[in-house]
Amino acid sequence: MSVKATEALKQGQYQPLNLGDEVMILFAVNSGLMQDVPLERVGAFEEQLLRHLNATQPDLGRTIGEAGNISDEVGNQLTTAINDFKPTFAAKRNVRKNHMIIVPSRYVSVENTGKVTNAMSLIAASKMRRAQMAVIEGRPYAEKIHDVIATLAAQPAGDEDTVHPLLQVRPVNRVGLVVITPDRGLAGGMHATINRRVAQFILNSAAPVRSIVVGRKGRDFLVRYTEGVQAIFTDLGDRISLADTTAISRLVIEGYSEGEVDEVYVAYTRFLSTMQQQAVMERILPVEPAELDSTQRVGYIYEPDANTVLSALLPQFVEMQVYHAVLESIASEQSARMVAMRSATDNANQLSSDLTLVMNKLRQDSITNELLDLVGGQIAQEG
Repeated sequence: MSVKATEALKQGQYQPLNLGDEVMILFAVNSGLMQDVPLERVGAFEEQLLRHLNATQPDLGRTIGEAGNISDEVGNQLTTAINDFKPTFAAKRNVRKNHMIIVPSRYVSVENTGKVTNAMSLIAASKMRRAQMAVIEGRPYAEKIHDVIATLAAQPAGDEDTVHPLLQVRPVNRVGLVVITPDRGLAGGMHATINRRVAQFILNSAAPVRSIVVGRKGRDFLVRYTEGVQAIFTDLGDRISLADTTAISRLVIEGYSEGEVDEVYVAYTRFLSTMQQQAVMERILPVEPAELDSTQRVGYIYEPDANTVLSALLPQFVEMQVYHAVLESIASEQSARMVAMRSATDNANQLSSDLTLVMNKLRQDSITNELLDLVGGQIAQEG
């Protein structure tokens, strides 16, 4: 009897094979149908083969057991059933071999991804601190100039001719929208949130909307899904000055002064904290008048005249509102990116730990199978 036949006929202490199963196993060995099955895999092949035959050919084993032999017809039927089963067994074996190759490769890939996301998190953290300081330092001035302009807008108007064009309130026939978004991704859901807010505003607007887009993420969204994009500004960087946003402000001022748009809104992401940012939509033109009581509505005397003072103050107000909105967006972007990359690093570390356990288990199984092969071969030689 061959070594493979001896291995195939091994039975559990309390799980003896019936006659029909033993005959089918011996038929598979003597017919050469198990020739390509490694010795250490004979037991697994036998167990899965019998399970397959009992499921697909339940009467075959009983027929062989009652007859005591295998006729040509039954032999052909058994051969066909075994040949149908072998590809399934080989596929399971190949999956295990593939796991031995794929898992270590995936582990290396995850480790490298974790290193990249960790580096990006550290870079974003350093930029975030600088951007936060710029927002915090500029916020008081932006709020104060807004209060001053709102107070001026609430004062009694003089002649219609003396009202500055940026303070005029007109029927809304067209709306201007400045959309401020990041240039890059990997900042969690920040750009998706601001894009949804902009889309909702455009859909709900009764008047046509003409957009000025800052950032690639907003550009890609608005160019694809909307019409009326007037201008696009990208690559402003994360260290901007007031001069970098002057061109955007000039377009806003000219559009409102010449009557091309009757309202101007700014959509950006306001920085609240490191973990929280908020997509907001603010109207900057016309200026919302402040709520004043009768003692405060006294009117102002401008020197040298109202037009000269407001012509210097109102454009500065618009420039500051746009500039500060960009600063808020940059601080929000860096905060969101730091949080997202830190979360990605934690996930990569957790996945690396899980893959380490899987690799150790596969290595342990491989060593166990090799030991069983050696022990089985030694026992077969001694027997």
